[in-house]
Amino acid sequence: MKEYIKLIKLCKYGFRFKLNLICFILFFAIGLLLEVTSGGQNVLGSIYIVLCSMYMYQFFISLSLTDMVQSSGLKYKLNVNLPVIANVLFCFIFYTFVVIHRYSIVKAYPSMESNMVTALLVTAVFIIILFLYTAFAYKYFIISVIMFTITFGITMGIVGYDMSAYDHVLSYKGAVIIGYAAVIIGGALEYIISRTLYNKPLSERAFRGVFKSQID
Repeated sequence: MKEYIKLIKLCKYGFRFKLNLICFILFFAIGLLLEVTSGGQNVLGSIYIVLCSMYMYQFFISLSLTDMVQSSGLKYKLNVNLPVIANVLFCFIFYTFVVIHRYSIVKAYPSMESNMVTALLVTAVFIIILFLYTAFAYKYFIISVIMFTITFGITMGIVGYDMSAYDHVLSYKGAVIIGYAAVIIGGALEYIISRTLYNKPLSERAFRGVFKSQID
C-alpha cells in the first residue's frame, strides 16, 4: 500500500502533468455545468464527467516513461495495474455522482424518469467505449482516436433516437445497475488488453514530446 501511495505522489512528475490536470478540471467543470444547467436533460454532462477518469489512467502511464521507473521493477504496475485501478475507481466515483444527481431529478419530477434512464444507458455505452479507448490509445494512438470518434458519433446518434417505446421496460434502478456493470466490464476488458499489449512499444504520437526530446 505504501508503494502505491508513493507512486500516486510521483504522478506530478509524469509527462505534461499540469496540462493534463488542467484538462481534467476543465472537462469536469464543463460536465458539471451541463448537468446542473440542463437539469439532467443534456447527456453530454454525464459523458464529460465520466470522461475525467481517463486522465487518472494517463497520469500513471506517463509516469512510467521516466528514467526512474524504467530502471526499476515498477514499470509493470504503472503500465497495467495502477492505471486500470485508478480508471475504474474514479469512474465509479464520477458515475455515482451522476446517478445521485439524476436520481434527485427523478424524485422531484417522476415524469422525467424515462429521460434519465435513456441518459444513463447512453453513458453506460460510452463508459465501455472509453475503457477500450484508453486500453489501446497509448499503444495504437491513431487507430484508437479514429475508432473512438466513430463510436462516439454513433453513441451520440443514439441520443436522438426515439426511446419512448421502452419507457416502461427499464426502471431507473435498472439503468443504474447497468451503468455500474459497464464500469466493471470496461475495467476488466481494459486490464486484459493492457496485459496483452504490455510488451508493445508506446505510441510515439501519444507521447510525441517525450520521444522528441529523447531523440534531440
